Amino acid sequence: MKIRYAQAVTEMGTPNETIKFEKLNPVKAACIYHKGAYDNLRESYSYLIKWVEENGYEIAEPISERYIDGIWNKSSEEEWLTEIQIPIRKK
Repeated sequence: MKIRYAQAVTEMGTPNETIKFEKLNPVKAACIYHKGAYDNLRESYSYLIKWVEENGYEIAEPISERYIDGIWNKSSEEEWLTEIQIPIRKK
């Protein structure tokens, strides 16, 4: 499974072996906010993927994570905030 790390930028940078820049097209997505340590992201993924399947959707494109708060601005892991975005389409 491919996971994208998305970060808003004001302009495209110079790509290299590990960082690529791309403009994403708008998509319909199922999203959830995960509050807490990254070690527990699996629980939020499981919940959201179950919702997608139970509501007649399928994953349409690679999943994205958006890191809103983390080690760079919060001293406690309990304050970290991540948004998981799963692009979806009806089956």
